[in-house]
Amino acid sequence: YTQNIRRIFAAGMSNGGMMAQRIACEMPDVVAGVVSVAANMPAELAPQCTPQAPVAVMFINGVQDPIVPYAGGEIKILRNSRGTVLSTEASLAFWQKQGGCTSLPDRQFTANSSRRDYRCERGKLRLLSVSDGGHAWPGGSPYLPGFMIGKTSEEFSASQQIIDFILENPG
Repeated sequence: YTQNIRRIFAAGMSNGGMMAQRIACEMPDVVAGVVSVAANMPAELAPQCTPQAPVAVMFINGVQDPIVPYAGGEIKILRNSRGTVLSTEASLAFWQKQGGCTSLPDRQFTANSSRRDYRCERGKLRLLSVSDGGHAWPGGSPYLPGFMIGKTSEEFSASQQIIDFILENPG
Protein backbone atom coordinates (compact mmCIF):
# COMPACT_ATOMS: atom_id res chain seq x y z
CA TYR A 1 0.00 0.00 0.00
CA THR A 2 1.46 3.31 -1.05
CA GLN A 3 0.01 6.73 -0.62
CA ASN A 4 0.90 9.77 -2.69
CA ILE A 5 1.20 12.49 -0.07
CA ARG A 6 3.35 15.60 -0.36
CA ARG A 7 4.58 16.17 3.17
CA ILE A 8 7.50 18.51 2.54
CA PHE A 9 7.15 21.92 4.16
CA ALA A 10 9.65 24.77 4.22
CA ALA A 11 9.72 27.29 7.05
CA GLY A 12 12.07 30.11 7.79
CA MET A 13 12.51 33.46 9.44
CA SER A 14 13.50 36.67 7.69
CA ASN A 15 15.65 35.71 4.67
CA GLY A 16 14.68 32.09 5.34
CA GLY A 17 10.99 33.04 5.16
CA MET A 18 11.57 34.75 1.84
CA MET A 19 13.44 31.67 0.64
CA ALA A 20 10.46 29.52 1.68
CA GLN A 21 8.20 31.65 -0.53
CA ARG A 22 10.63 31.26 -3.42
CA ILE A 23 10.46 27.49 -2.94
CA ALA A 24 6.65 27.73 -3.12
CA CYS A 25 6.97 29.70 -6.36
CA GLU A 26 9.53 27.47 -8.03
CA MET A 27 8.80 24.02 -6.58
CA PRO A 28 5.06 23.79 -5.85
CA ASP A 29 5.05 20.21 -7.11
CA VAL A 30 7.56 19.30 -4.39
CA VAL A 31 6.31 21.19 -1.31
CA ALA A 32 2.91 20.97 0.33
CA GLY A 33 3.37 24.32 2.03
CA VAL A 34 5.61 27.04 3.40
CA VAL A 35 5.73 29.27 6.46
CA SER A 36 7.33 32.72 6.53
CA VAL A 37 8.13 34.26 9.91
CA ALA A 38 9.11 37.95 9.98
CA ALA A 39 9.13 37.95 6.18
CA ASN A 40 7.03 39.26 3.33
CA MET A 41 7.10 38.51 -0.40
CA PRO A 42 10.26 39.99 -1.97
CA ALA A 43 9.21 42.65 -4.47
CA GLU A 44 11.41 41.24 -7.23
CA LEU A 45 10.07 37.69 -6.74
CA ALA A 46 6.36 38.48 -7.08
CA PRO A 47 6.28 39.15 -10.86
CA GLN A 48 8.14 35.89 -11.54
CA CYS A 49 6.10 33.68 -9.21
CA THR A 50 3.53 31.53 -10.97
CA PRO A 51 3.18 28.26 -9.04
CA GLN A 52 1.47 25.55 -11.06
CA ALA A 53 0.27 23.50 -8.07
CA PRO A 54 -1.51 24.36 -4.80
CA VAL A 55 0.69 25.38 -1.90
CA ALA A 56 -0.36 26.12 1.69
CA VAL A 57 1.16 29.40 2.93
CA MET A 58 1.30 30.87 6.43
CA PHE A 59 2.78 34.17 7.58
CA ILE A 60 3.70 35.02 11.17
CA ASN A 61 4.59 38.72 11.17
CA GLY A 62 5.09 41.41 13.76
CA VAL A 63 3.41 44.72 12.97
CA GLN A 64 6.28 46.61 14.66
CA ASP A 65 9.09 44.80 12.78
CA PRO A 66 11.92 47.35 12.36
CA ILE A 67 13.81 45.25 9.77
CA VAL A 68 11.22 43.74 7.41
CA PRO A 69 8.47 46.38 7.42
CA TYR A 70 4.93 45.05 7.87
CA ALA A 71 3.79 47.88 5.58
CA GLY A 72 6.36 46.86 2.97
CA GLY A 73 9.27 48.80 1.55
CA GLU A 74 12.99 48.74 2.06
CA ILE A 75 14.64 46.19 4.33
CA LYS A 76 17.34 47.91 6.36
CA ILE A 77 19.93 46.33 8.59
CA LEU A 78 22.25 48.82 10.27
CA ARG A 79 21.30 51.41 7.65
CA ASN A 80 22.24 49.08 4.80
CA SER A 81 19.56 48.30 2.23
CA ARG A 82 18.81 44.60 1.70
CA GLY A 83 16.15 44.93 -0.98
CA THR A 84 12.43 45.62 -0.83
CA VAL A 85 9.38 43.60 0.12
CA LEU A 86 5.68 43.85 -0.49
CA SER A 87 3.59 44.68 2.57
CA THR A 88 2.17 41.81 4.59
CA GLU A 89 -1.28 42.63 3.16
CA ALA A 90 0.05 42.68 -0.42
CA SER A 91 1.92 39.41 0.22
CA LEU A 92 -1.34 37.87 1.44
CA ALA A 93 -3.20 39.29 -1.56
CA PHE A 94 -0.60 37.70 -3.86
CA TRP A 95 -1.08 34.23 -2.34
CA GLN A 96 -4.83 34.82 -2.09
CA LYS A 97 -4.94 35.31 -5.86
CA GLN A 98 -2.71 32.28 -6.48
CA GLY A 99 -4.95 30.06 -4.38
CA GLY A 100 -8.32 31.46 -5.38
CA CYS A 101 -8.99 32.39 -1.76
CA THR A 102 -11.66 34.42 -0.03
CA SER A 103 -10.93 35.97 3.34
CA LEU A 104 -12.68 34.84 6.49
CA PRO A 105 -13.10 37.31 9.36
CA ASP A 106 -10.07 38.02 11.55
CA ARG A 107 -10.28 36.57 14.98
CA GLN A 108 -8.37 37.47 18.10
CA PHE A 109 -5.72 34.84 18.71
CA THR A 110 -4.09 36.21 21.87
CA ALA A 111 -4.31 39.58 23.64
CA ASN A 112 -1.86 41.10 21.14
CA SER A 113 -2.28 39.02 18.00
CA SER A 114 -4.92 38.10 15.48
CA ARG A 115 -5.38 35.21 13.10
CA ARG A 116 -6.80 35.42 9.62
CA ASP A 117 -7.66 32.31 7.65
CA TYR A 118 -8.72 32.10 4.03
CA ARG A 119 -11.03 29.67 2.26
CA CYS A 120 -9.12 28.62 -0.87
CA GLU A 121 -9.73 26.58 -4.01
CA ARG A 122 -6.01 25.73 -4.13
CA GLY A 123 -3.85 25.46 -1.03
CA LYS A 124 -4.51 27.16 2.31
CA LEU A 125 -3.59 30.60 3.55
CA ARG A 126 -3.18 31.99 7.08
CA LEU A 127 -1.77 35.07 8.79
CA LEU A 128 -0.80 35.36 12.43
CA SER A 129 -0.25 39.07 13.03
CA VAL A 130 1.42 40.21 16.27
CA SER A 131 0.41 43.82 16.96
CA ASP A 132 3.45 44.70 19.09
CA GLY A 133 5.81 42.07 17.63
CA GLY A 134 9.16 42.81 16.10
CA HIS A 135 11.63 40.93 13.90
CA ALA A 136 11.46 37.86 16.09
CA TRP A 137 10.31 34.25 16.46
CA PRO A 138 7.26 34.31 18.76
CA GLY A 139 7.83 32.09 21.76
CA GLY A 140 11.56 31.98 21.11
CA SER A 141 14.50 33.68 22.77
CA PRO A 142 15.47 37.13 21.50
CA TYR A 143 18.63 36.79 19.43
CA LEU A 144 19.49 40.50 19.63
CA PRO A 145 18.49 43.33 21.99
CA GLY A 146 14.95 44.64 21.67
CA PHE A 147 16.09 48.08 20.52
CA MET A 148 17.44 46.37 17.38
CA ILE A 149 14.71 43.83 16.57
CA GLY A 150 11.67 44.96 18.54
CA LYS A 151 9.62 42.84 20.91
CA THR A 152 9.62 39.05 20.91
CA SER A 153 6.09 37.87 21.69
CA GLU A 154 5.76 35.25 24.40
CA GLU A 155 2.01 34.81 23.92
CA PHE A 156 2.31 31.81 21.60
CA SER A 157 4.91 29.53 20.10
CA ALA A 158 5.58 30.04 16.39
CA SER A 159 7.05 26.52 16.36
CA GLN A 160 3.80 25.01 17.66
CA GLN A 161 1.73 27.08 15.23
CA ILE A 162 3.87 25.80 12.34
CA ILE A 163 3.39 22.19 13.49
CA ASP A 164 -0.37 22.74 13.75
CA PHE A 165 -0.46 24.29 10.25
CA ILE A 166 1.44 21.35 8.79
CA LEU A 167 -0.90 18.85 10.44
CA GLU A 168 -3.93 20.74 9.09
CA ASN A 169 -2.51 20.64 5.54
CA PRO A 170 -1.53 17.05 4.74
CA GLY A 171 -0.60 17.87 1.14
